[in-house]
Amino acid sequence: MINSPVLFKEKHNCSLFDCGVEALNQYLKQYALRNIKNGSSRTYIATDGNKVFGFETSPIDEMHLFLLINDIKNSF
Repeated sequence: MINSPVLFKEKHNCSLFDCGVEALNQYLKQYALRNIKNGSSRTYIATDGNKVFGFETSPIDEMHLFLLINDIKNSF
């Protein structure tokens, strides 16, 4: 069963991940954690046990804008 997406962390093993697009495979394996650590983006992964099935990455600025818009909507 595929689990709900969670924030990608060092404990997750993505070494066997292959979505068929080499640039995306490389991003997850080489850059996603680095970008989380430097605060430039957040990557969420969907897993089944230890197997990574997919991922989604959002730039931090985009996430801050989304949260700000929601805060404004909720204040009215």
